[in-house]
Amino acid sequence: MSRFASLMDKVIRVGDGRGFVVECRDRSLVITASHCLPHLPPRHPAAHMHERMHRNLLGRLGSELTVWTEVLFVDPVADIAVLGEPDGQELFDECEAYFQLLPNEPLHMANAQRVPTNVSYQWRW
Repeated sequence: MSRFASLMDKVIRVGDGRGFVVECRDRSLVITASHCLPHLPPRHPAAHMHERMHRNLLGRLGSELTVWTEVLFVDPVADIAVLGEPDGQELFDECEAYFQLLPNEPLHMANAQRVPTNVSYQWRW
């Protein structure tokens, strides 16, 4: 398998757009543009799971959208969204479908180094 083909395996359909699958801390996530979402979830940290859920939003390239996902993070200004699996207890079948959609080897996120907080900046006009 060529390098290009192995990378395309990690790209999935998200609504009318695309997203790519990454693994971060043993969790498979989908990174996509926020404009691919049909609607944005409430901006409240205690929003109910069903308010953050999107039905039939994910699918393989060239296939129907049949997989549910939960919006974990969205920034409409930066046009980015992070999607995760549905709740495995309340939505078991939907969660299983999410994991079946994902590639066997997602892209691995690098461990980012912490930025020093004691750096002082001096602005020049």
